Amino acid sequence: ENSAERHNNALCLKRVRSLTLLANNSIHLLNVGDHWNIPNNRRHGVAQRGNVSCDNCGGNHYASDCPIPRDEAKITKAKEERVARRANAQSQGRGGGAGRG
Repeated sequence: ENSAERHNNALCLKRVRSLTLLANNSIHLLNVGDHWNIPNNRRHGVAQRGNVSCDNCGGNHYASDCPIPRDEAKITKAKEERVARRANAQSQGRGGGAGRG
């Protein structure tokens, strides 16, 4: 490998890094701004604003964003109920039984 090839490799790497940074920033902006075009409001592993319920007031936001004063007892109760619902749903679905034979 001569010096001209090393220069071209370094230039290529610089361009790849620049494009990767641009792509990463673009994806981040789309994600933060809720501009993804995903059918049926489904994102793997990401809660959707339309699917959240505030543990404090029941509104369409997270408890950390709730505009009314925090009621810790209500928040704790809502969290416990959510955990119980999830546990019940998992026990009702596949994998919750003893299995086959």
